[in-house]
Amino acid sequence: RFLVNITSHIEWYKSRGVEVTVLLFMRDRSISKKSKFSNRCVVPAMVDAEADLSLSLMREAMVKFGARSTKGRPHVIPVSYEGLMEFKEVYLFDIYKQLGINSSHVPLFEDGNEKHVKSVDASHRKSGRRNDEKEARSNTDNTGQDPCHRILEENPRNPKTALLPKKVITVFGTESSGSTFLSTTLGKAIGGIFDDIPKTKERTISRQATSLNEEWEIQHLSLPWGWECEEGKEINTVEALVPEECFRYERNPGIESRSAARMFAAESNMQRWHRHQNEPGKPKIIEDLTTCAMKPEEDEKLMSKCREEVHISEENGNWTCGAMCGEGKYNGFALYPQRFSVNITSHIEWYLSRGVDIKVVVSLRDRTISSKSKLDGHCHNPGVVTSENEMALSIITEAMEKYGRRGSKLGSLPGDESGKERVIAVSYEGMMEMQEVYLYKLYDQLGINSNYVPSFDDGNEKYVTYANAANLGKQEMEHQQRVKKNLLDTRPPEPKEYHPPPSKDSFLPKKLITVVGSSFLSTTLAVAAGAFPSEGRWIEKAKSPSFDTDSVDEPLKNAHELVFEDSVGTAAASLNNDWQIQHLSLPMGWKCDGTDHIPDVVEALVPEECYCDASFGLSSDDPKVLEQCRTEVLIAENNTSWTCGSKCGKGQMSGSALYPNSYFVNITSHIEWYLSRGVDITVVLLMRDRSISMKEMQRADCPMAMPTKKLSHSISERTLKTASTARASVKQVNQTALAIKKEAYEKYGKHGSMLKSGDKERVIVVSYEGLLELEGVYLFDLYHQLGISSTYIPAFIDDNAQYIKSDSAHWNDTSIGHKKGNQRKKLLAALDLPSNQNQN
Repeated sequence: RFLVNITSHIEWYKSRGVEVTVLLFMRDRSISKKSKFSNRCVVPAMVDAEADLSLSLMREAMVKFGARSTKGRPHVIPVSYEGLMEFKEVYLFDIYKQLGINSSHVPLFEDGNEKHVKSVDASHRKSGRRNDEKEARSNTDNTGQDPCHRILEENPRNPKTALLPKKVITVFGTESSGSTFLSTTLGKAIGGIFDDIPKTKERTISRQATSLNEEWEIQHLSLPWGWECEEGKEINTVEALVPEECFRYERNPGIESRSAARMFAAESNMQRWHRHQNEPGKPKIIEDLTTCAMKPEEDEKLMSKCREEVHISEENGNWTCGAMCGEGKYNGFALYPQRFSVNITSHIEWYLSRGVDIKVVVSLRDRTISSKSKLDGHCHNPGVVTSENEMALSIITEAMEKYGRRGSKLGSLPGDESGKERVIAVSYEGMMEMQEVYLYKLYDQLGINSNYVPSFDDGNEKYVTYANAANLGKQEMEHQQRVKKNLLDTRPPEPKEYHPPPSKDSFLPKKLITVVGSSFLSTTLAVAAGAFPSEGRWIEKAKSPSFDTDSVDEPLKNAHELVFEDSVGTAAASLNNDWQIQHLSLPMGWKCDGTDHIPDVVEALVPEECYCDASFGLSSDDPKVLEQCRTEVLIAENNTSWTCGSKCGKGQMSGSALYPNSYFVNITSHIEWYLSRGVDITVVLLMRDRSISMKEMQRADCPMAMPTKKLSHSISERTLKTASTARASVKQVNQTALAIKKEAYEKYGKHGSMLKSGDKERVIVVSYEGLLELEGVYLFDLYHQLGISSTYIPAFIDDNAQYIKSDSAHWNDTSIGHKKGNQRKKLLAALDLPSNQNQN
């Protein structure tokens, strides 16, 4: 236990050429001593002695190296704890500036003093906690919420010089799509001041956050937004989400919207409680809260600004109000229902017409998980969840068609002369997988200069289990059966006489698309590019290596068989070889063997004619093929100017690239390998929920890592150790693959570090869940990015659904902690059913 002499500490570092600054953190001395006594030192005399000694050290440092004694920036800067709790980010940014730190990071401000402060009343000191509780009860209404006049006093709005910012980013998504996480992240990235009333210690965006310089505003709205999720009740779709100051609810426009929102939530909870207790009647809350109404002069001042700056007025026929126009004494407010959706297309046009540079970010999350999460927290009626999500999907689809990357209305309106995309789809699963790399690319797209990185807590993980057909709902199962039957019905018959495709003039295509992670997507792009028939094809393949019964030393050669392919194997090329689609897994050919061996990394996946597999050898024995690989593809053992992509074949195999049974391909060097040979290459990374991807890899490539059905006492120690090693291998393989993807996306994704001005992005991230959710509109946007002209839409089968816990498993999962699960358990126990029937 020791103290540091601050003065000599500064001198020690200065003598070594280090620019040193000391922050002295000052806190109320009585509270500081009490806190120290509670947590660090229970000897009162020692607490006082150490505090006095510390104070003398700080005073000495302030005298010698404070602002009065130092030219330029002082070496000692005092910081007030209470000032930081009071002024928050304003005070913090001032400290950043003094220290030369360029950051917009704002932490969670939790006032540690509050719990130590008591009333000066002597009786209060005696009764302690009992009086605290009494005071809390006297200052709450019948819902347990603070009266709204106190809410507004404790959370005043931050005054703005202008109600309309220069730039607006609105985050939309279905309820439970991850939109709150995304909007809060963007709000903190711009150094936003959050106008919502915090419901939890971790502050999140309710509807709006504004940057300190008022240049940026982040808006957040789920589709739909609000309360009263009821069957048969129509959800109104309004034109736009107006600035928060001009936003009021139809039900009582006199109440400030944040207070009304808090009270609506309380009322909704009370109504659910009454229904649960089978008590008739509907509790009324808002109407009785007369203190919620703002002062008339404050309202009039706000409405005047809304009319003049934002053009919200019942009398202005040339402008719309965004929702229902307030009338009479509310003229200037836009009035909203308690539950509503916003038409994203008209929302964009509403802001463009007012000279605001607006972008919309749509948060996409696995539809099954999103629906289950919505059932947990937002709406407990499955039928309503389905209909609301379908409505939200149609709104998102229309907006992407009109203002997405290939939007039909881009550049057509005044204020939109740039023609840049205004709707950006963001994958929740991609964000959880690639984290800060994915987030920084989004910042670049939105024009945000920030290094803020949130905590990435994957909300999907608790819903994911091992694959089980029983997890599929009836509707999804019937859909998948219909699709599979249709594929079988349209399969071409096996040809009686096989005619191989004509040989290529060139092994190197003009345009190459390498798809990483999905045969479904690579096949879809191959069909769209004219490189693969939509109904599949019969091809001739070498049989798996086997051994002659007479001579076990020599494998059978030149043995081929006809195999039907309904998806692209390794590659497919269009007839004119303008396009070639490669399918790449990370890793290729890997099967776990119970050891911790991780495959090696090779430079590139070469054209299949030059590819030599460790098991199957070359695809052709024609010497002309190897000659073309040497002369055109520049693969040769003696060619020091060019690399072979993998190990160079030697002697008779010169011209081939030799690959091991399993390997990773470094995507960055793969891109550079083809670019150096004049090929226009683009890599498509398909991102999928990481928990599902991990479990699918275990099932397909590492069954020994799967949980066993045997009882634990009947499993040998060796088997348990092998399973543990296998699971560790799967994890390591996934981490290696992720590192490869991240590097490539950082260097060759949009705004990549290896791209020069005017270069097109070479790495595109595609969301598997987004494809399933938006289907054609998402796919056509990808075609547009890749330069493919096609209207082909495949049959979509949700392979994720089998990994997501079914309703019965979902409600029983204690990790989710859903109330219905507990109720169901109690019900089963009350029925006193045998244990084998409980599960049914």
